[in-house]
Amino acid sequence: MKLVIKLLLILLILKTSFGVVISRSNEKDVKYEIKILEKIAEDITHKSLIKVYVIGYDKKKIKNFSNHFKLVEQIDDADIVIVNKYKKIHQLRNKIILTTDFSLLKEIPESIGALYWKKGRPHIIFIKERLKDYNIKLSNEYKRFIVSEKEIYSTW
Repeated sequence: MKLVIKLLLILLILKTSFGVVISRSNEKDVKYEIKILEKIAEDITHKSLIKVYVIGYDKKKIKNFSNHFKLVEQIDDADIVIVNKYKKIHQLRNKIILTTDFSLLKEIPESIGALYWKKGRPHIIFIKERLKDYNIKLSNEYKRFIVSEKEIYSTW
């Protein structure tokens, strides 16, 4: 009986320690994701404080880790819309949309690009034709992330 209690106690300690490591790692990834989104949004809007409307994206991430995003409740007030879950909204037209899911680039033709995670690493992609539609010119540092719509559709 004592052996069982000791084993359970050891398992509990290991599980707790492992959980702390996971949450710290996840927090680091979330901070990194927010910083990347902020950099992209600042470079697109040329503003240091960007009004953001989110759809399906965790608002807590922005509240806890962002220094340059201000959450807005109305989509019309937003400079940029961050979408993690597809939802057909009429007001998405004429809004700059970034997704956090690669597959949403196809589902949301108004989206200009995506920041998504693959194999534990962030990936950035912008669609050339959509940037042109919104008259967005990105600096040369983004050149390697810009692809044509044909290239995107050939991967699906």
